[in-house]
Amino acid sequence: MDVLANCRIYPLSNFLKPKRNAINLEGLNINNSNDITINNNESQSLHLIEHSFRKSKFKEQLVSNNFEHIIIIDIISIWQDDKFNVINSIYTFNELINFLTKFNDSPLATLSEYGISMDTVEGIMIDNLSYIGNLNNKSIVILIKILKLIQINFGCFILSTSYGLEYYEGIENFQRMKNLNLKYPTLLPMNYLLEMDTILLRETGEISRRLK
Repeated sequence: MDVLANCRIYPLSNFLKPKRNAINLEGLNINNSNDITINNNESQSLHLIEHSFRKSKFKEQLVSNNFEHIIIIDIISIWQDDKFNVINSIYTFNELINFLTKFNDSPLATLSEYGISMDTVEGIMIDNLSYIGNLNNKSIVILIKILKLIQINFGCFILSTSYGLEYYEGIENFQRMKNLNLKYPTLLPMNYLLEMDTILLRETGEISRRLK
């Protein structure tokens, strides 16, 4: 009995870690920038910089490579295909954080509230972060934190998109933005982009360039 009294009980999660899923880039037309020499076909967190309000062929190919176990948070309202698992009722930062927090607590129950039935979730796509207001350095930290928790707890890969600088023409002083010294041509906070394993810039309908 003395032995049992001194035993400690630890959660099983302390010893079992989920499989780390990755985005499959196999067969996609991706060119490397001059200072990029990485040539692998997987990524656990990827951000795609887009130029069009429409669904590009490259983005559709990227999602189709991974569609069976991916959830698409369709802020931009372009994913209508029945084969995809789409949530199209999230439009604000608070709604996004609330969904991700609930998903982290109880993924399958949360998805069932949106009419989605899945046994396994390997990845989450957020399309498109440029549509969400109030994405400053302070608020983006909250998003980074919850996405990291989901990756740790469930091994999900993260795929997100935003628009390039030309999206802001007519919305803000675009001439001023063209003069900004930005490492990546999008206005998402840099601390979010630095967390990404891979950053792609779509150059044509089917071709992207790897910036990171």
